[in-house]
Amino acid sequence: MGIEEREISLQDITNILKNYWKLIVIPSVLAACIALIISSRMSKTYESYSLLKVGFTGSQSLETASSTQAIMDSWPMRKRIAEEINATMGGNQILTTFGGTIVCEDISGFLKIKVYADSPQKAAQYTQIVTKVVFERHQALYNESQKRMRELIKTVREIIQPIPLSAGINELRSEPTRIEVGPQPNDNPVAPDKKKIVSVTFFSVLFLNILLAFYLESRGEK
Repeated sequence: MGIEEREISLQDITNILKNYWKLIVIPSVLAACIALIISSRMSKTYESYSLLKVGFTGSQSLETASSTQAIMDSWPMRKRIAEEINATMGGNQILTTFGGTIVCEDISGFLKIKVYADSPQKAAQYTQIVTKVVFERHQALYNESQKRMRELIKTVREIIQPIPLSAGINELRSEPTRIEVGPQPNDNPVAPDKKKIVSVTFFSVLFLNILLAFYLESRGEK
């Protein structure tokens, strides 16, 4: 004997939502209000950014954005940035390593450095320091590449006199990194996103309460 199945119609769904609307709506609104209160008391985060035109030697850039990101996330570099912050901003801060957030992005050959802090002023100052550290690193990489280039040219000249202009001319091209845009702070906080927090909380609780309503209906409870 087969198991009797009953399809739920649109009218059934509407009736369940009507019968359990208090269970569905009230907790969702309360959760959204709590989320609004909590997000209002959360510390604000501000963003500042700078743009660097990454230099190159031959056909390769001095450093990729992912490599720069890995270096910026390393403990020695965080320590150096903290030391720069102490030296620049008075030296009274108790910083052993820089705890701020640094994001490095590749934008069509440009390196975008984004730094986050608890005020627009700090974000701009930190961005300036991080940009300086990255720029100095790229200068060192460029100088090292030029040294290797001179050694290569010297070696080639000892073998071929003179160097044919058509032989690997692109490999002799080079350009240092330059700062295109200095620190650009944003006076509007990027976090917390109150609208997103409240809406996600409301609809999440709403969805769970709808599922609970259908479960209670299947159990014959109201």
